[in-house]
Amino acid sequence: LLFVLPDGWKEEFNDRTDSLSTTEYVPVGQSGDGWDEMLTIQILLDKPSSDPVKMMSGITKYLSKDCSAFDYKPIDIGGIDNNYPSLAVLVLCGREKDESQGYVSLLRGISGEENYFLLQIKFLTENL
Repeated sequence: LLFVLPDGWKEEFNDRTDSLSTTEYVPVGQSGDGWDEMLTIQILLDKPSSDPVKMMSGITKYLSKDCSAFDYKPIDIGGIDNNYPSLAVLVLCGREKDESQGYVSLLRGISGEENYFLLQIKFLTENL
């Protein structure tokens, strides 16, 4: 996966376990605790040629557990990206549990030969 960090953004968090690599980015001037926009790249390691529909179904189910008024919509941006199956969804979270805000997020999952890649941009909102 080739990723170019947008101008004006900085890495805020990075972690890797045996099965997951996560990196979070926020605009300069924001922090991991106080952000309005966040880019997240996750690599689910050793998930070769995963079905993007099944993977995204599991991801949206996981995200829905922490949200009231949760909804998601698949976005047709093409199912193949450089010969790698992919799927994008728009996620709407009315309010995160234990938080005062919700979010709107665009997720794109890409199935690689060895790993599954999840790219997410998230925007905080007032309660939806």
